[in-house]
Amino acid sequence: MLLVPGDPLDPRRVDPHFAAQATAARDRGVAVARIDHDALSRPDEAVAGVPAGDDAVTAAG
Repeated sequence: MLLVPGDPLDPRRVDPHFAAQATAARDRGVAVARIDHDALSRPDEAVAGVPAGDDAVTAAG
């Protein structure tokens, strides 16, 4: 799984700066999840959109 920041203006989308990496990962069958970069000091909120139970996680950036 690849973790990428969500777009600060539209958290349902990937931050445009990471869109190419997210697309490349998806094209190769890698799951992509968004994190809330602004909420990193509140871990439960920051990873609320990440599915539970996947041990294979790679952070972009």
